[in-house]
Amino acid sequence: MNKKKCNYILFLTICLFGCFARQELRQPDIVEQISIVKPPIGAIPLEWNGGEEAILYEMTIYDSIKFKVIVDSGVSSFLFDSTYFAKLGFGCDNRNVFITRSPFGGKINTYLPSKKLDISPFSALNSFQIRMLNLSKLEIDTTDIKGLIPLTAFSQEIIQINLKDRYILPLDSVIDDSYIKLPIEVDLRISHTPIVTLNMQIIKDGVPFYIDGKFQVDYGYMGYIGINYKKMDDQLFSQRRDTVTVSFNGITKDSIQIDMEPVIDEYAGFLGVQFLAMFDVIIDYKEKYLYLKSNI
Repeated sequence: MNKKKCNYILFLTICLFGCFARQELRQPDIVEQISIVKPPIGAIPLEWNGGEEAILYEMTIYDSIKFKVIVDSGVSSFLFDSTYFAKLGFGCDNRNVFITRSPFGGKINTYLPSKKLDISPFSALNSFQIRMLNLSKLEIDTTDIKGLIPLTAFSQEIIQINLKDRYILPLDSVIDDSYIKLPIEVDLRISHTPIVTLNMQIIKDGVPFYIDGKFQVDYGYMGYIGINYKKMDDQLFSQRRDTVTVSFNGITKDSIQIDMEPVIDEYAGFLGVQFLAMFDVIIDYKEKYLYLKSNI
């Protein structure tokens, strides 16, 4: 065998050995581990896309008719779109007309349905009125959304709302000491909206401002925090929306948007869905407490 051929065979041997060596030394593929949080047993799934979006729940009536409704802690009646329900055979009884404030401001006529409506699994809760109204007048897109239902429809005692993992869970008791516990005012005979009294510090550009008063815990308010504009310093807060740091009861959150709102004088403002979504929330309607635990 000539020298040139021997060198060629040696070269191939080295190359093949190198390939096998690299194959042996090659690190295994790294598979990204995705942590999936399983909702607790009994949890009721919700839809929420974040931002200024409503919390949605898919209802089923008569075992087969499915549609989406907004879940709102600021309403105390079932409010269904009259146009959609008329197509299902549920007309409006014009003898039972209510002039009511809508959840989004203003006044509107609402009607009781003219025939019995089975809204299982909520049919056992007899304290709710069912009303029909034209949701398009409330600027609600009725393509997918066919109504609003109270948060208290799921429980009038204790309920957990976890928007990070998208579920509601009725509870028998609260035994977790890691929550911040705040007393609330709520009387289900009058209004289903929980009211919490806060001494809130708002810091803008390093300057603190304090606002004391009653805040509505309102999952139907799409912002972070709405503030009664009459209670604010016009010099410091000259715009309709500001980004600030908010503190109360040992809770501090940065980069919170506050909006100046025309709120009645009795209230300081709203804690809205985007702010409440930053917490695991428990509302105890029975003992009248709000529990908050930061989830971010």
